[in-house]
Amino acid sequence: MLAKNTAIEEVACLLGRSVKTLMNWGHQYLTKGLDSLNSFNYTPKQTYLKPVQCEQLVTWVKKMHPATTKQVKAYMTTQFKVT
Repeated sequence: MLAKNTAIEEVACLLGRSVKTLMNWGHQYLTKGLDSLNSFNYTPKQTYLKPVQCEQLVTWVKKMHPATTKQVKAYMTTQFKVT
């Protein structure tokens, strides 16, 4: 659709993706080729918490049912000194 000069905003709306995502995909296609778009090379970021801290956090969330991520972040900062 972009090759046919459809506005990137319209393409993003039709695909349910952000304009930034489409721009990233376009850059990836141009620099790494089509195969890079078909791969599943996602690797999550490494956590700053140790496994025992992750377990403690999960236990706290199950018990307290925080309503926002800000509450979880505050807990992590207070308990684990992680920002």
